[in-house]
This record gives sequence, C-alpha cells and structure tokens, in this order.
Amino acid sequence: MPQKSVAATPFSHKKYVDRAEEKMLDLFQVEAISMGNRVKILESEVRELPRNELSAFREWFIKFDADEWDRQIEADIQAGKLEKLAAKALSAHKRGKSREL
Repeated sequence: MPQKSVAATPFSHKKYVDRAEEKMLDLFQVEAISMGNRVKILESEVRELPRNELSAFREWFIKFDADEWDRQIEADIQAGKLEKLAAKALSAHKRGKSREL
C-alpha cells in the first residue's frame, strides 16, 4: 500500500510570539500593580461605585476590617506580645490605680 505524503502545512510563529508578548505585558502590569499601584486602583474603583454598591462595600469592609483586627490581636496574644501590657495593667489595678468602667 503506498504511503500518503503529508503536505507540509505553513506554520506561523507570529501568533505565538504575539500571545507571549501579551502574556508578558500582563505579567508586567500585574507586577506594577503589586508594587504600589493596587491601592490607587482600588481607590479609583471605590470612587466610581454607585451609591447602593458603595453602601454594600462599606458594610462588607467594616466587617472585614473588624475580623482582620480580631485575627491580629489573637495572633499578638498567641505570640506573647501583650504580656508586658497585661502585667502592667494588673499591677496598676492591684495598687488601686484602676477604675470601674
């Protein structure tokens, strides 16, 4: 049985090079954003939010920020970073230097 010859198909590297260049630009943009522009971009996005979305974002961020604060305090407690402050406060309380809230 005779073998069929496979005709050489033209292959263009240009589209692959173009895609690679686009990906590199995307990576450079991400790097630029991560190097300090992220906050500016976020600020701009928040300023452009419609009132109802801004309200929803504000509610979300307040909860997010409070949860983040709690996590940081808990991490500081676990790391012993508040031991000196606690000892100082207890000492002051024992000496009568505290008052009821």
